[in-house]
Amino acid sequence: MYPFRASDRLGKYVAAVELVRIHQLEVRSVAEAIGLSERTVFRLLARFDGDGVDGLLGGTGCRKPT
Repeated sequence: MYPFRASDRLGKYVAAVELVRIHQLEVRSVAEAIGLSERTVFRLLARFDGDGVDGLLGGTGCRKPT
């Protein structure tokens, strides 16, 4: 079980990465259960692979208005 508040973005991201990497669940299932897109989960995995938890801290995925 991975408890996190809805406003806890990092908790959600760490849970997604751990569920895929450690528990070997499918990206689609994890994305659906946590409320993320598959694309976002794949991006989180890449950022985690590159920089660990620090990679999950960087950027919110939101674009700034121009």
